[in-house]
Amino acid sequence: MTVLLIFLGLVRHGKATAVAEELGMTQSSISHALKRLRGVFDDPVFLRRPHGLQPTQLALDIVPYVEEAVSRLDQALSLGQSFDPVTSHAVLRISALDYEVVLLMSDLLKHLDRFAPGIRLSVQSLGRKEAFAALLGRQIDLAIGYFWKAPDGLITEPLFEETYAVAVKKDHPDFAAGMSLSGYLAARHIVISTDGSLWGIVDRTLARDGQSRQVVAALPQFLSALGVVAETNLIVTLPRRIALSQAARFGLRVLDPPMTIRSFDLSMAFRTSDSSNKQLEWVRNQLRAQIKASGA
Repeated sequence: MTVLLIFLGLVRHGKATAVAEELGMTQSSISHALKRLRGVFDDPVFLRRPHGLQPTQLALDIVPYVEEAVSRLDQALSLGQSFDPVTSHAVLRISALDYEVVLLMSDLLKHLDRFAPGIRLSVQSLGRKEAFAALLGRQIDLAIGYFWKAPDGLITEPLFEETYAVAVKKDHPDFAAGMSLSGYLAARHIVISTDGSLWGIVDRTLARDGQSRQVVAALPQFLSALGVVAETNLIVTLPRRIALSQAARFGLRVLDPPMTIRSFDLSMAFRTSDSSNKQLEWVRNQLRAQIKASGA
């Protein structure tokens, strides 16, 4: 099993040092595993290049089979696997943007602190495609976000439905009496975008009616955008729950958008092979319980 994980790690990273760090092993252990792989397949498996290790054609050909073998082994091991949150010292690796962190991680950490004090939480901020790749590459255990389609090998489960709102500073001179469509279109906007795009769901919605808004900045995080809105006359359209949860903190008004923007499901994604993993099932149950308790 370890040799197979090392093989997949080398395909993914191309560097023994990165694989050693990821798996908590020494570089000599990685070198020994690579030697074993070369002996088994009677092939170099990886070629040394200036940028790192390059998989041979044979290595690329067997990747799907190795991934399937690792998945099957995981399933077999999890069948007899017991999990006690009180004594566990696992590291839980999650992908979540600051929106999900603000809404979910505080309560999850409180629960871990009380019922699973040995479990450590590692959160990465990844876009949808990157999160799916990290799940399939076994770099993370769970992803939380807006996932409208998952590749083979992954399961997505909706947690709750989310709608949109508009956040403006409390004394914004243009919205004292509320928000009209003309006022919204005349305003200067921030868009939240992990890839720097100045175009989003709001712009697609407006474009269908032949309208457009003036986007002056794209920021990668919701909290940073709310901080800017609190200090300027810029406005931001964002998921309603984070707007409401942070309005008092930043001194903001939360208004309904003057047009209908389709809602979306916030979901968690995980590997199909982890469906019966007791540890991850326990964590997923905690997230489900949080959402149920909040009335979402």
